[in-house]
Amino acid sequence: SCPECRRPMHPIRVVDKADYGMHSDLEYTAIEANKSFWTSGYPIEGAIEALMCDTCGRVQFYAKPKG
Repeated sequence: SCPECRRPMHPIRVVDKADYGMHSDLEYTAIEANKSFWTSGYPIEGAIEALMCDTCGRVQFYAKPKG
């Protein structure tokens, strides 16, 4: 339940607008991670999941490690 108003929260998908108008789900990496020489990207540790309260609009994020 929502910590603000105690109403139920439900899962939502938060998307990031990437290059050329493409969308992707949010992911995270370790703060000390270095970019890959080959891909120029960071190693992904896991996904970000979110819940939202329809009553007050609060959004909560949770890390979901790969595995």
